[in-house]
Amino acid sequence: MYSVPTQHLHEIMKIVTKVIKPSRHFHSTNFAAVEISPGGNLRVTATDLDTEIRVSTIGFDVAQASRIDLETKPLADLVAGCYRASKRSSLTIKEDGTIESGQMSASIATQDIKESPLVPDLHYEDARQRISYIESADALSFLRGLTVVESAIDSGESRFTLNAAYLGPVGESCTEWDMVSTDSHRLARRRVYATTFDGEQRQPILLPAAIVRAILKIGISSHAEVASFENHTTVGFDCNGLAILLIARKMEGTFPDYQRIMPKQAGPIRFYFTPAFMGAALAQVKPVIGKRGAANNGISLTIDSNGGVTIAAKSDGRSASAVITAAEGVGTGTVILNFYYLLDLCQSYAQVSNGQIGGAFKLDDKGNCVSAVAFRPRESSIPEYLLMPMRA
Repeated sequence: MYSVPTQHLHEIMKIVTKVIKPSRHFHSTNFAAVEISPGGNLRVTATDLDTEIRVSTIGFDVAQASRIDLETKPLADLVAGCYRASKRSSLTIKEDGTIESGQMSASIATQDIKESPLVPDLHYEDARQRISYIESADALSFLRGLTVVESAIDSGESRFTLNAAYLGPVGESCTEWDMVSTDSHRLARRRVYATTFDGEQRQPILLPAAIVRAILKIGISSHAEVASFENHTTVGFDCNGLAILLIARKMEGTFPDYQRIMPKQAGPIRFYFTPAFMGAALAQVKPVIGKRGAANNGISLTIDSNGGVTIAAKSDGRSASAVITAAEGVGTGTVILNFYYLLDLCQSYAQVSNGQIGGAFKLDDKGNCVSAVAFRPRESSIPEYLLMPMRA
């Protein structure tokens, strides 16, 4: 039996339930291990068999004085209710799953520790390599990189190496790393800068999509570290006073040679826009666009002789168009793009940049687009996002 502050457990459970969802097929994954150290620090561990999350108060003492496996969702709901009733209350957790707070007493289902999924025992010194983002600016850059590349991660399971974000060194430097993702129709590349690097290797790491999306759901405050072990990949980071560790099985395989695809120079047809204004224009043509995956998802993007930029869509006898406010263009031409891909791009960059995004492409003598459309923030010197054009 031990007592913990309701607020601490509430903050931890909010994060755990963002990442791990209840399963109808694997009953044992519906329980979270709640541990407490002699110093009174909490750690909660949960898994869905693909990804494991550990959330603890910073400075957690790994000497485990007590552990109980409690059903995750009922525990989170109970703690949330106690927190709403009194933020300064404490919860007493008993070995049989009984939880008490003041006059309240409730029972949460427990699980024998032997029935819990196997938790990998990873030690810091055993990591093959560690890429650390210790400075706040570097940690923010890492988070923004994930924000941009997440939209281009392949959601299919057949090409498993594309169901991840690639993190690889740039040249001989240990400070510059490219974060890349692609689903073969689009490619996102964002350069991030590590504060320190440590380890025997300097090899690319594949961050599973589940880990990428978990980080984006939680957020990063001031520190992050990617570590590669023999059989596992981990990402540890801080968020609002809590230490979070995500663990996944190491992904093996060869990521596509994205460097061969990235254009060396911008195309002669160029346009610039603010993501929020482009998003507003896309909203105007959305009524004539089909669902994701439908054949009628194409929109035409036209740069006219006055430097204006217009998007238009036609479907089933209906049409819609919109002028992109505050946009400017160089050259004249039209390219057909997937509506949802361009929308994803705008939403990604709206979270990481307040400036303009530039796009560029090439046309042949017949006016057909003969290149991918390359996008980059105006402050960036390298292309960061490619969209393959659609046929007219």
